[in-house]
Amino acid sequence: MFTIRNISQVFDKCKIFTEKEQVKNLLDEIRYKENVYNKKVLENSCGDGNILVEIVKMYIEISLNEKYSLKEIRDGLERNIIAYEIDESHYKHCIENLNKILERYNLKPVNWKIYNKDFLFSNEKEKFDYVIGNPPFIKYSEINLDLRKILCENFKSCQKGKFDYYFPFIEKGLKLLNNKGKLAYILPNSLFKNVSGKIIRDEILKYNLKIVDYTGLKIFKKVKLPISIVCCENHEEVTSYIKYIDVKNKIEKNIEKKELKKKWIFETYISNKGPKLKEFIDAHMSIATLSNNVFLIKDNYEIKDDHFVINNFSVEKKIIRKAVSPRSAERKKEEFIIFPYKKNKKNKFEKYEEKEFQQHFPMAEKYLQDKIQILNKRKSDKNSKWFEYGRNQGIYNSYQPKILLSTIITQKVKIYFYQKRKFHIQVFA
Repeated sequence: MFTIRNISQVFDKCKIFTEKEQVKNLLDEIRYKENVYNKKVLENSCGDGNILVEIVKMYIEISLNEKYSLKEIRDGLERNIIAYEIDESHYKHCIENLNKILERYNLKPVNWKIYNKDFLFSNEKEKFDYVIGNPPFIKYSEINLDLRKILCENFKSCQKGKFDYYFPFIEKGLKLLNNKGKLAYILPNSLFKNVSGKIIRDEILKYNLKIVDYTGLKIFKKVKLPISIVCCENHEEVTSYIKYIDVKNKIEKNIEKKELKKKWIFETYISNKGPKLKEFIDAHMSIATLSNNVFLIKDNYEIKDDHFVINNFSVEKKIIRKAVSPRSAERKKEEFIIFPYKKNKKNKFEKYEEKEFQQHFPMAEKYLQDKIQILNKRKSDKNSKWFEYGRNQGIYNSYQPKILLSTIITQKVKIYFYQKRKFHIQVFA
């Protein structure tokens, strides 16, 4: 059968192994602390054994404290610890790491039930007390077309939209829980908002659900990705709420399942007290001319009494306004813009008719006509005239005091305050 083993580039994405601290957090969340002897555990993509090693250590230590003999513990490990790893080299390292644990506790060799197989296409039929793991974080776009087809044919969670590779790991893991079983996975927070993830979200709502959100904290050394520990518990009485924990902000809250929308945006449930930012400001994108080289005036110009001279063309001063962008603000450079719109009696901006524009601004019309080939190549809105900006965004409420933020932020947020009335220009158009 075709498996991800055939896709070396994709498989490299899987090699994000669980940090030791997160392993402990993972086990703590499902209370893997006592009475673990004879409890069956499944790890579905064990890698070098970072999670399994901790599970085996705890299994041994807890069982020793509960007075089980070394032989009973060895037999228990052989019966109850099951894992899968598709990569042969990682599989071998995992076995080596587990055997080192046995030596440390003077236990005889164990015939481990660790399989060098693809968990998703295994014939595993056992029911487990614990299903634990850190499934591969692979996006739909990175999955081979043949594998997409096979996943779609075998898993309900992969039958709609652009599914992620960890979806079927959740689906199959839940099916392998016994009637009191617990699943705990480390998962990317895209699970909660991905449109195609609705099938899986609906599925995990059938369980007692706990989400431990690590947004804002760096969990993996090599990957910057917001992640959560997601815990699903099989129980006779299913709660009507999700237990949600925001680790960074130290917030715990029960969120009613019936209140959840198609996308789970937990911030909206954590704090809804006090005024909202939108009550104080009007947030919008900047003006988008779609041809700043034509409309924006920043070089090669001269200001006369009643007009600007731009590359040997005269343009009426009445159609020109001062402009500002985060880039020009940072460089403290004065810029201007040709603004082909008018104010009405209500002090709002509206469009000119073409003849009206030509009558009021013949010099500007001549300047823009010289650039008409450039203007006609823009992917403008259907209602935009040739002499107007390509998009209407930001036009009608831009001429007012403002706070500017760049659309691209690196290292730190830079904020620029303007009390004077200037236009905010989309410098990337």
